[in-house]
Amino acid sequence: MKNGYAEKNCQHQPKISSSQLPSHTPSPNSIRNDPWLRCLATLAIVGPQFCAPYPVDLTVTKKAISITDGDFVVTDVNGAVVFKVKGTLLSVRDRRVLLDANGVPLMSMQQKILSAHRRWQVFRGDSSDSKDQLFSVKKSSLLQFRTQLDVFLASNTSQRVCDFKIKGSYFERSCTIYLGDCNTIVAQMKKHHTVGSVLLGKDTFGVTVYPNVDYAFIVALIVILDEINKDRDDGD
Repeated sequence: MKNGYAEKNCQHQPKISSSQLPSHTPSPNSIRNDPWLRCLATLAIVGPQFCAPYPVDLTVTKKAISITDGDFVVTDVNGAVVFKVKGTLLSVRDRRVLLDANGVPLMSMQQKILSAHRRWQVFRGDSSDSKDQLFSVKKSSLLQFRTQLDVFLASNTSQRVCDFKIKGSYFERSCTIYLGDCNTIVAQMKKHHTVGSVLLGKDTFGVTVYPNVDYAFIVALIVILDEINKDRDDGD
């Protein structure tokens, strides 16, 4: 993918397997001393273990009817479960938790109360503490004919320029995710229209994540995009 961030800026990255990726966030000193880690860390939002040196294709399936509302299952090309997303029942605010295949919470997502731009805040693990915030997502403008969302990392306190941007087609249920406010694509999503998905009452999305981009982070963005689009369905 010639437009991919990783291919554009990390052409000399060594080919490694996912088992060789560190299971923790590298220290600042190790990042400064290793050019590859400097490149990888740029888009390792949740953790470098979720950054692959090749494009990652995922299928995101949402149940149309769920007791907890908002249950998603994310599988890889072999059909193996990679992530699950669970909603919270009887919560004051919309809240979703992204779990790994073993049920360990990776991120919690919640909509900020009384937010005109439908801002969602995302925290590490099952936390909702400000010190654990990873990023936030909000509508680029109040009035939109095509969905556009701005993503701000927690370190971007001024929020004058977004770190990522999501541009979506509400009617086609597709979107493209860009690095910052530019044309560098980091992931793309399209809805799969199949007879099976209609009969089973499910929405199914195909997601392609570009090399060295944190695919756990991308899945969280897809979930939040779906929630904001659902607000449009409800006339909110």
